[in-house]
Amino acid sequence: MHHLLLRLALFPIFAPVADAALTITIAPDGTGSTTYSFNQPASNPTLPTAQVLSSSFRLELPPGMFAPIVAGGPGSSDTFGIFDLIARFQDAGSGFFYDVTGLQLAADLSSAFFGFDRAFSQAPGQTSSQFVLTPGPPGVLQIAPEALVEGSYSNGSLLFGTVTVNVVPEPSVLSLLLLSTAALMGRRRTTA
Repeated sequence: MHHLLLRLALFPIFAPVADAALTITIAPDGTGSTTYSFNQPASNPTLPTAQVLSSSFRLELPPGMFAPIVAGGPGSSDTFGIFDLIARFQDAGSGFFYDVTGLQLAADLSSAFFGFDRAFSQAPGQTSSQFVLTPGPPGVLQIAPEALVEGSYSNGSLLFGTVTVNVVPEPSVLSLLLLSTAALMGRRRTTA
C-alpha cells in the first residue's frame, strides 16, 4: 500500500517524456543547496554544423522552473554557478568533447542555461554534428530548493532535441504530499 502511494505521489514529477533526448534532474541536497544530474534516454538530433553557433553553444532551460524568489530588484545581477564535471558531450562528427561546467540564470528570469567549457568548433571537412552524453556525478550549486518550482518542464533545443527538466520537491514537501494522500485514501475507506 505504501509503495502504491509513493508511486501515485511521484508519478506527475517523474512521468517520462517519450521524445525527450535529454533529461536533467534537479533535487535538494539536504543542506540547503540543489544537485543537478544528466541522463540521455534517446539520441540527440543530428544537424548540419552550420547550425551550431559557437558564440551561443549552451543548453537552454525553461525559465518557468525558477521561482520569482530568485530574481532581485532593479540592478540585481545574474546568478552564476560553477560545477565540477557533471556532464560531457562528445560531438560524434568530430570526436571533440564539451563539458558542462556552469549554470547562468538572468536576474529577471528571462533566460537560464547550462554553459560549456569552450566554444563549439568543427573538424576539417565536418558537415554534421550530434552530441552524445556521458553523464558525470551530480553537481551541487548553492541555489536553494525554494528558488525552483517543482514539476516537470520541457524545452525544445536545436542541438539537444527535447530537453526535460524534473525538479524534485524538498523532502518535507514530499512527506506532506504522501501524508495528505494517505489521509484522503483512509477517509475514502471510512465513508464507503
